[in-house]
Amino acid sequence: MGIIRDMQRAHATQTAAAQRANTAAQQQRELIRRNADLAIAAAQQAASDVERQRERQRLYTEARTAGAAAANAEVRARLSDLDALLLSTLDVDDHIDLQIFKKPVVTLPGCPASPDAEAWTNWAAELSTADDSTVSAQPSRVAPDLRFDAGGIGGNVPLASTTAGH
Repeated sequence: MGIIRDMQRAHATQTAAAQRANTAAQQQRELIRRNADLAIAAAQQAASDVERQRERQRLYTEARTAGAAAANAEVRARLSDLDALLLSTLDVDDHIDLQIFKKPVVTLPGCPASPDAEAWTNWAAELSTADDSTVSAQPSRVAPDLRFDAGGIGGNVPLASTTAGH
């Protein structure tokens, strides 16, 4: 019975070794399958990321294009407004008579007409030595003056209130 037992042991050892080999092979196949599934998932994720990136780029491009179109439309509208304004002002006579803005020119008798400093100094000396009765307080010329008064904008208003006697 020793041979049969040895044979049974050898058979059991072989069966156990075959079982272990099958289990190891099964585990190896499952590991390979899992790695393959992970690789497929990673590839799909990468493809999905690429698709998302492409979609983001497409949406960005569309947004920039729409923004540029809106800005162009705004520029066209402003140009149209400016054209309309220009056309409406061409029909209007917008001449401004600058003579109404001139201040009155008050000249005293003997006032030098030249900007020469010596002439002015001589004239000032004459005035200081002259009697107040010899100097006329009335202006010799009065130009239009714009003043705000109760009646609105005044016309020819002499500057009698700014004489030397006050």
